[in-house]
Amino acid sequence: MLDQNEIDREIHAGLTETQHTAFALYDQGLNVFPQPYKKKGGYPWQRLQYIRLNRDHEAYGLKTLFAGRCNLAIMCGQTSDNLFVIDCETPQAFAYHRQQIQQRNIPLWAVKTGRGGHIYLKSIRGEVHSIESGQIADTEIKGRRGYVLGASSRHPNGSAYHWVSQQGEQIPRVDPNQIDWLQDIDGCAINLNWDATRPRKRS
Repeated sequence: MLDQNEIDREIHAGLTETQHTAFALYDQGLNVFPQPYKKKGGYPWQRLQYIRLNRDHEAYGLKTLFAGRCNLAIMCGQTSDNLFVIDCETPQAFAYHRQQIQQRNIPLWAVKTGRGGHIYLKSIRGEVHSIESGQIADTEIKGRRGYVLGASSRHPNGSAYHWVSQQGEQIPRVDPNQIDWLQDIDGCAINLNWDATRPRKRS
């Protein structure tokens, strides 16, 4: 969990809120990277689908990359421990998906965004496929080849991204089959798809 007292101490020790958040999320297994302030994109990110940044590299580590004013982005998928995000594009969609999560007794890790909110989950089965805008009402699934902006970022409209819920010490791990309430715009059920995690070969 990202503790506000700890954030305050580290800010006073010389880290900005964005730097602290970058370190904390990285230590949760997430692949974080900077993007231009008040923009959703602009810096190259495609390689981060396959590699993770070096946390403490003197020249290219998180403290250096997140120095100055910037947004904080989080890669979804395999390089973030199979993170996938329910990306809600309106307050109503955010409230609905939060309710569904809570009804299934899944711990809620959620960020308020410029238009709605993000719900963070990790798949125990593998890398979840993304579902693009237009298939589910006011909702996307950010998984493979997707990323989101995280807490401490600023939306182009000026709104701040911030945590509204962090239940438990870790982002919850779920079977994607537990996310069983999704429907397309015609009311038909949508199931999440994923690529199964392959066991690593022993050297």
